[in-house]
Amino acid sequence: MTQQIGSLLGFLVFAALVDRIGRRPTFLIYLAIGAVSVAAFVLVAAPSVLYFAIFWTGFGITGLFAGLGAVHRRTCAELTFTRARHGHRL
Repeated sequence: MTQQIGSLLGFLVFAALVDRIGRRPTFLIYLAIGAVSVAAFVLVAAPSVLYFAIFWTGFGITGLFAGLGAVHRRTCAELTFTRARHGHRL
């Protein structure tokens, strides 16, 4: 339950941050949050710290998925032929 709450909040906050500071800085912030929280989740055994870490793991890692659609679309567009991007047959 803790991770799901973190995921929901991460998803919602990500959308607001992208509008304010841009996609790249937001991705870097969320990646850092996810990396630190996963490390804490793996290295610590205290239950209270685990709840805290799993919340932030959900917040950071699942929050990244909020913006992956735009990144995926842009990446796919850059990897295809120019004519294919404009609807022409190859």
